[in-house]
Amino acid sequence: MDQAMLGMPSREYYLTETDSEYKAAYLRYMINVAKLFNADEDAAVRDMREVLDFEEQLANVSFTFLSFTSWADVVVYKQVALNQVWRIQHKNYR
Repeated sequence: MDQAMLGMPSREYYLTETDSEYKAAYLRYMINVAKLFNADEDAAVRDMREVLDFEEQLANVSFTFLSFTSWADVVVYKQVALNQVWRIQHKNYR
């Protein structure tokens, strides 16, 4: 399991000022993709703003890769054998 990636290249794009040209372009892109799937214009704008807001919240709590000198410094991983994954997953949901 890994930390999910955000839609823009790095979390720093989300942490810029509110009217960032990168965020504006990304929002326009998401709206255009939604419209390609026949979304209503108003709904696409509203929903994609919510998506961008949510991604900004995720960026605020996600790791920055620049804060580690190497992946060996990241201790969020616990290596387990494949046959243990099923047991761990089912144990956590019982």
